[in-house]
Amino acid sequence: MIRFDEHDEAPWFDYAIPDDDVVPTADEVAAPVAAFRGRARTPRLGYAPQAAPPLEEVLLAAGFTAEGRFPLLVCPPDEVVDAPLGPSVRVALVTGDGRAGGFRFGRGRRRVRAPTP
Repeated sequence: MIRFDEHDEAPWFDYAIPDDDVVPTADEVAAPVAAFRGRARTPRLGYAPQAAPPLEEVLLAAGFTAEGRFPLLVCPPDEVVDAPLGPSVRVALVTGDGRAGGFRFGRGRRRVRAPTP
């Protein structure tokens, strides 16, 4: 999935999330890259390498570089606390397939930056 922020061009607001265990073809990598470039945005992916071990090799071969390796934050179910949401916060369930070349819109895990043209 790919997330684009229509109001802010900051690079960390626009990213793609690959499916777990995905091994994309060159064309499947090119599809989200084209979507980013079509919006004049830098192609970025966020994922956990353990979720798709062969993915990094495919992305590196396509010219991507690792921008950062960040720890994952987790909260075990028995430690979840209710937090009040302000009136400007909207929580919505994403439904439907939403697939584009083996990539999904959604959450960030690891960021990878594509080569600049």
